[in-house]
Amino acid sequence: MTEQSMAKFACVVMKKNEKFLKKNLQHIEAIELINDAIDYMPINDKDTRRAVKSSNIFYLHQILLPSSYTVYNHLLTGNLPACFRELRFLYESLAFCYYAEKNYPNEEFFIEQIKKMGRLESSKYTRLIKNLGKEVGMKSKIDPIYGQLSKNWVHIDGFAEKIANMTIDNRQLPSWCWLLPIELDDKDFPVIGVNLPCGREE
Repeated sequence: MTEQSMAKFACVVMKKNEKFLKKNLQHIEAIELINDAIDYMPINDKDTRRAVKSSNIFYLHQILLPSSYTVYNHLLTGNLPACFRELRFLYESLAFCYYAEKNYPNEEFFIEQIKKMGRLESSKYTRLIKNLGKEVGMKSKIDPIYGQLSKNWVHIDGFAEKIANMTIDNRQLPSWCWLLPIELDDKDFPVIGVNLPCGREE
């Protein structure tokens, strides 16, 4: 397959998957994330000055916006493992930047807040996620999703076990283990719904 034909093939699959998702889902969370990031773009000098200082705004513009596009693009190509790994990065970065600004509000530059947080081990990210879930009243939603993303899609032992279990349940490997891009079908909805809340139409 040439580069040109690969691009054409990918576009065809992405259009079919987009139509399939819109037909079967009430909403697609990745699109809402993109819109949220755009809504908070700086529009005047005051916003720009705040953006220089704020780790949270750094998160919105430099992580949430590009990574939300990445999540959605992976979803449209049927690349579910990459989609969910990127989503986990969004959760971790959200918690990290939130506490960087909360813990060091007097710093005048977002990078100083981030430097003071330091490099965290995996267990500390988990603690940040749990604390964030409690603070925003979404512990029951954030904790389980983050835990599932980590266990099933990031850690190699959990990922291998996830693929093995899906293969046993369906008596075949998931379609996205064979070829990418790939068209999504009804068998993918249980996986999508658990990791990327989006509301299935009944």
